[in-house]
Amino acid sequence: MICSTWNSGSTRHVRMQTEKLTARQLRDEMMEGLRYIRRNDLLWRLMLAGAASMLGLGAVIILGTVQIQDVYNIQASGIGALLSVLGLGMVVGGAAVATPWAHIYPAPFVGVSMVLLGSSLALFPFLGDFRLALVAIFITGASLISLRSVVSALMQMNVPDDRRGRVESANNVVMAASYNASLIATGALGIAIAPSFLFPLAGAFVLAAGVLAFQSIRRLPSPSVNY
Repeated sequence: MICSTWNSGSTRHVRMQTEKLTARQLRDEMMEGLRYIRRNDLLWRLMLAGAASMLGLGAVIILGTVQIQDVYNIQASGIGALLSVLGLGMVVGGAAVATPWAHIYPAPFVGVSMVLLGSSLALFPFLGDFRLALVAIFITGASLISLRSVVSALMQMNVPDDRRGRVESANNVVMAASYNASLIATGALGIAIAPSFLFPLAGAFVLAAGVLAFQSIRRLPSPSVNY
């Protein structure tokens, strides 16, 4: 005990010196990640699926509130209910990712998530009942988070260790840009075009991206998907 106390007291603490990256270096790292994704068929399809899901989220937040006010004549309390149900769906979607089915069968999991997300968006303006609209929003939240989680995991698994940080950084930037672009686009288009047209359009885009992602994930060898 005395020896261990002496050793701990005499141990020299070495401070690690890390070099800070400049803004230009950070940009170059991110661009390298984007170039790597662009050259990889699987990765860019997965990133497209994630970006499409962000489009759905923007449509719900911007146009969904307009829809429930105009169609269902629901005011502030209804908007709160919409966002609460969306959040509850996200929690359930996160829990679904922890199931063995999501780990063993990622291609069907992503495919079903994209179908549910696209369908709930496309049908949202035509349900005719506020309670049914909330069910569609719940499905949107659940499928969006489950999709994003599995897609992110697959991207990390299929990137070499020395490129993973750059690719993840580039993917995060694209997802953030997609979300903000969806807010701007749905807000601007919602003024000129009826939400009853924009929601099916967003749903169709999500379904198309889901088909591309499903085709690529299905071709993965079995050891690559056991995570």
